[in-house]
Formats: sequence, structure tokens, C-alpha cells
Amino acid sequence: MSLIGTALLFAIGLLTLLLPSHDDGDTRKAVTILGTITAFVAAAWVVPAGATFYAESVEQASLGTWMLVFVVTLWYGLIPRLLIPREEQPSR
Repeated sequence: MSLIGTALLFAIGLLTLLLPSHDDGDTRKAVTILGTITAFVAAAWVVPAGATFYAESVEQASLGTWMLVFVVTLWYGLIPRLLIPREEQPSR
């Protein structure tokens, strides 16, 4: 379910980029929000799955340093924002 949600949010973000927009600032905000939410949903699946995989059993799994992975993934939302050119300010 988490992967479906991630794919859906990715598709919405991609459509946001492809549709013509009158305001680049709105596009940057939308892509940042969607990127951060997508990262959150993906990390909510990857972190427990990774912790369980490396512990080799559910009983021995602990989040420990995996929480750092979760926090770092939230910054993933800034990557699309940095890739979109900034809106140029009109000269006075």
C-alpha cells in the first residue's frame, strides 16, 4: 500500500511539472510538498522493512540508526525544489 501511495504522489508531482503554470513559485512549492510527502511515505515503508531485514527476524529488529535514515529521507523533498529554476524578479 505504501508503494502505491508513493507511486501515486510521484505521478501527481510529475503532472505538476509537465502542466503549464503561470507561476513558477507555485510549482516549486507544490513539488517540494509532494516530494516531502512522497519521501515520508517511502521512508515509512523502507525503515521498518530494512530494520527487519538486517535483524533477520521481527523479534530482534530495532529502529536505532534507522531513525536517522527516516529523518534524512524527509530532506528528499528539497531535491526537486533545487532542480526547478527560481522565479526571476522583475527589474525596477
